Amino acid sequence: MSETNTVDSTGKLLFLSRVSGVAWVLIGSIIIYFHQQPVLFYLTGGEAIYLQLVTGILAGLCLGFAASYMMQLPFFSDIASGFEVVRLLQELPLSDRDNLEISLSAGFTEEWLFRVALIPLIGLWLASFLFIAVHGYIRFTSWAHSFFSIFMFVLSLALGVLFLYSGFWAAATAHAIYDFIVIRRIRSLHPAN
Repeated sequence: MSETNTVDSTGKLLFLSRVSGVAWVLIGSIIIYFHQQPVLFYLTGGEAIYLQLVTGILAGLCLGFAASYMMQLPFFSDIASGFEVVRLLQELPLSDRDNLEISLSAGFTEEWLFRVALIPLIGLWLASFLFIAVHGYIRFTSWAHSFFSIFMFVLSLALGVLFLYSGFWAAATAHAIYDFIVIRRIRSLHPAN
């Protein structure tokens, strides 16, 4: 991949991250508007915000380092290459700022849709399943893929439990930190050429 194409692809990935984030927030907000409490309820509900942030930071670190450890296992490289997003993260020259933008966008906007909007409507288990389905993480083609699918489902359940018992800010913070750690780990294992 030439340098110009790489820069263009990085810009496209960041643009896609922004567009999908806006889409998640809009879809989630429409669902919330027609089926649930006022939006402000979810932004201020749960534990005190500072406790949610601390809980989210700790959970994000634990989940991120668990995933980071899993990536060191021999079977991970076999399954990772099958996911387009992993290939892009490996190939594109993302800066830490790009990683932060992608992680914050995904963490906050996906939690808005999958936890805030969907859990009260369809429940924790189904919302968690939809989360990993939308991401394309459901694959049972080998025991390694099955393990990865189950790990991602448990991760999604954990984020849902954080939302239910602590609040939106805990789940969103944990998700963003998890993504930041995982993206850095993917890139350190497979640096861009």
